[in-house]
Amino acid sequence: MRKRSFVDRVMVEAGVKRGEAKAMSEAVLKVLGEALSEGEELSIPPLGKLKINRQFEKNGDEILVVKLRRPSGMLEAVAAEADGAAQAEDDALESEVENRG
Repeated sequence: MRKRSFVDRVMVEAGVKRGEAKAMSEAVLKVLGEALSEGEELSIPPLGKLKINRQFEKNGDEILVVKLRRPSGMLEAVAAEADGAAQAEDDALESEVENRG
């Protein structure tokens, strides 16, 4: 996946304008890149747990060999949680409208 596709997917998933999605994506990628360069272990559901196995330089480039561990069903669990939160928000809004009317 290229950066443009990534930004487009973030835009759709977050329901924001392209410019906002681009700014959010660039900020997230920068933070993740810096953390990985510093050798930090990341635990970020639904992505999973990232750990640097090896880190070295070659021809002036930083090479990171990353291990990604993702428990089975993690993506589905996060999607279900998001659906549940959206439904709860819809229910609360509907209740508020009924109480006003």
